[in-house]
Amino acid sequence: MMPKSISKPLIKSIKQSLYTNNQIDTVLQNQYLYLRYNNRDVASLYLIIKRFSVRDLKKSIYLKDKQPIMVSENDFFSSRNTVNDLGKNEVNQVVNYLEPIKAFARTTYKSIYVIDYEKKGFEYVSENPLFLCGHTAEEVRDLGYAFYFKYVIKEDLDLLLKINTIGFDFYEKIPIEDRIYHTISYDFHLKNPDGKVILINQKLTPIFLTNDGKIWKAICIISLSSEHNSGNIKIYKKGDNQIFKYDLEGDFWKATEKISLTNREKEVLQFSTRGFTIGEIAEAIFVSPDTVKFHRRKLFDKLEVANISEAIAHATNNRLI
Repeated sequence: MMPKSISKPLIKSIKQSLYTNNQIDTVLQNQYLYLRYNNRDVASLYLIIKRFSVRDLKKSIYLKDKQPIMVSENDFFSSRNTVNDLGKNEVNQVVNYLEPIKAFARTTYKSIYVIDYEKKGFEYVSENPLFLCGHTAEEVRDLGYAFYFKYVIKEDLDLLLKINTIGFDFYEKIPIEDRIYHTISYDFHLKNPDGKVILINQKLTPIFLTNDGKIWKAICIISLSSEHNSGNIKIYKKGDNQIFKYDLEGDFWKATEKISLTNREKEVLQFSTRGFTIGEIAEAIFVSPDTVKFHRRKLFDKLEVANISEAIAHATNNRLI
């Protein structure tokens, strides 16, 4: 029968292997492989062992009886997207690329940061306060992925690691020439130093790829989420009406069509963003107030929201207007 949990002798053996050997003992690897997968700690450990070197493991794993295995910032960087030995043509493409990003950051309320997958950190963080959790932009940039461990709630930190894995799984199946056009969107909670928890939406899209299709640099756009819970993982391609949504319960991607709004629904949203009342919208588009109410109800049903504020947030975050 396969063991149901990590025994003390096995923990001792793991520790000795990590801190004394130059490579992971293959016998130990086989032991992990046959342990029951519903033991989360064991499964996580085996996945880490498959992905990282001993040097990374020493930094990543903390083993203690009846304590969960801790993971490190390295878990956010898939071995399948390792960026090394950049060519001259790849390096030349990034000259002064941050300047337009900085200009965009000055014109929006959204927070922006840039991930460098070669250096495994943040290359740029905007000064917009939504994402900073009381820090300066420079402090968040220096923290890099340690920022997530400090301010993302525990449940959502696990979610982000999951998104990282399924995102790269999906990405590897995309033809190299199409990868630059894809964006992944998801929601997670940040806990500010004052204890306030907010739900934010993050959209991540590549800026530069290596010659073999690895993501070198990516831009992340942060805004307040229009959803009620974390998750809501979606991938979409520029110019394509199809959206791939990830089912966390079933553990699979499913394809859906992008929501399409009528011209009237767009008008109602656009005037609502300007603070127009139902009566003022009716007067502006030459219809009755009841007609405006009708289009609002249809809009709420399509977007699965309860009020006009949620509709505006959802439509803005999903680029429907």
